[in-house]
Amino acid sequence: GSRVIWYHGLGSFMQPIGRTPAYQWLFNICRIYEASGPQRLSKLTGCILDAVIRPSEQVRTVMERLDAFRPTGKIALGLHVRRGNVGLHGGAIVSEGQQKDSYHYLDPAGEVGMKACIKIKASGLRIADLIYVATDDVSMIPRISQDLNRTLVHAGLVTRRDTPPWMVAAVDWFSIRKVSDAILTHSSTFGLSAFISSEAALRDNVMPVTVKSEDLRCQRRMEIPEFVPAWADSHKEL
Repeated sequence: GSRVIWYHGLGSFMQPIGRTPAYQWLFNICRIYEASGPQRLSKLTGCILDAVIRPSEQVRTVMERLDAFRPTGKIALGLHVRRGNVGLHGGAIVSEGQQKDSYHYLDPAGEVGMKACIKIKASGLRIADLIYVATDDVSMIPRISQDLNRTLVHAGLVTRRDTPPWMVAAVDWFSIRKVSDAILTHSSTFGLSAFISSEAALRDNVMPVTVKSEDLRCQRRMEIPEFVPAWADSHKEL
């Protein structure tokens, strides 16, 4: 619809793209000839998303207000910290079509790993470099800010308590597309789809750092299960 496109949607969108014979013409249009496996799927998906998804006028207006908080125009690092509901409740669809996760992405150990990874990456940034945080748990923002001793850029700077969840999600998604590098929650297609359609990924071939609850290494990686659900077999054709 005009508002929400990614809840349940982006994972399903990426899955059939894994069936490369049916989408060979897209590889030619996007001029993807050398990459293979997850890198190839990443490039193709990012190319398509960059071509077809644009912010609405309403979203652009909010994004323009956010520009005031990044006078340099560039955000050096984007963070996507997705916790889900830590597996305590069943899945549901809440107001405005926002999905309530029925499982967790980052458990407490994963959160510690994510914060450690962020500190490592942020230590190499200049004071003037900006960091954007997208998260489904706003309590993470002050905690990360305190850990880094930095002021962070986030959607809450230009939205209100009564702002629809889809608007906050849209601001987050399009903001991640503007970053130069990213640390993402592994297996969440929200942050992944945003970054792989960014200029950094498509033009500069930057691969995001991802953090898993079950694998706390802070490393750049791209794996098929990030795009394709474990129950799907389309990845076998890559």
